[in-house]
Amino acid sequence: MKSLFLSCVLGLLASAAYAGGGHDHGEGQLSGQNATSSFTLEETSIRNLKIETVVADIKPVRESTRMLMQIKMLPEKQTVISPRFQGKVIKIHVKLGDRISRGQTLVTLQPISIGNPPVNLSSPVSGVLSQQLVTVGSAFDAGDTLMEVSDRNTVLAKGMTYESAALTDIRVGQDVTVRVDSLKGRIFSGTVQRIDPAIDENQRTVSVFAVLNNPGGVLIPHMQGQMDVFTGVGDPMLAVPTRAVLGTMGQHFVYVRDGNYFEKRNVTLGVLRGGQREIIDGVFPGENVVVQGNYQLQYVTPAGQPAHDAAGGDHGHAH
Repeated sequence: MKSLFLSCVLGLLASAAYAGGGHDHGEGQLSGQNATSSFTLEETSIRNLKIETVVADIKPVRESTRMLMQIKMLPEKQTVISPRFQGKVIKIHVKLGDRISRGQTLVTLQPISIGNPPVNLSSPVSGVLSQQLVTVGSAFDAGDTLMEVSDRNTVLAKGMTYESAALTDIRVGQDVTVRVDSLKGRIFSGTVQRIDPAIDENQRTVSVFAVLNNPGGVLIPHMQGQMDVFTGVGDPMLAVPTRAVLGTMGQHFVYVRDGNYFEKRNVTLGVLRGGQREIIDGVFPGENVVVQGNYQLQYVTPAGQPAHDAAGGDHGHAH
């Protein structure tokens, strides 16, 4: 079955039409075989593949250390709603996850002392209702936590990296960028707040904490992704995002777009810094390099249209 599928793919690629005066810049990396190196796509196909590009440009790219990351709440940005008396909950005015304004009534309580009127507890801060630990009818004691309101304008990113020599270059106050798996294309900026002085004895990892701006409150606790800590001075170089680069075994390539015309270019790679890969040869400054849909561009029919199987997710590997 696998050999039959491979034969079909090879048949399509061998008969693919080359558009205009395109030039083959080297061997492709589609199951180890040649792939179409230049072609033209219709606007409909470009939209269906959700093609996105960036301009290859010479810019300062700093040394960085990349690590896995998870979003946490800042402890100092969380406010506990707690009564000073015993009683019972008689009404709850908000729901978990609601955005709360300062002074907004959260819950109505009936003190246990006979003759005392109901008491409304209000939020002293604006934020999100992140915890609700009682329901209508719940009894409580003085000092019990009933609810919690979190200010999410800034959040904490907990980065985890294995012990290595790179750790000696990380300092409090250094810039970081964060990319979250579920928010593709979004980049969040912040600074290193602290470095855990201890190494996890089981995982052999060190935790690096950074404070991030969170416009719109889109970063929520337990989101996962990657964090880059910038540890050096930026050197000017021609660079593109790592996701633009495809290929294996030392043979790498990108797709360059000019209007509806696409050309596959073999490239020589340089250093990797902060999610950016240096391009030593194969791309010129100012050219548009495909960063989304580039994997699918390997699968083209003789008519210059993407094959049916290419309409799936973006399975390319960054280098």
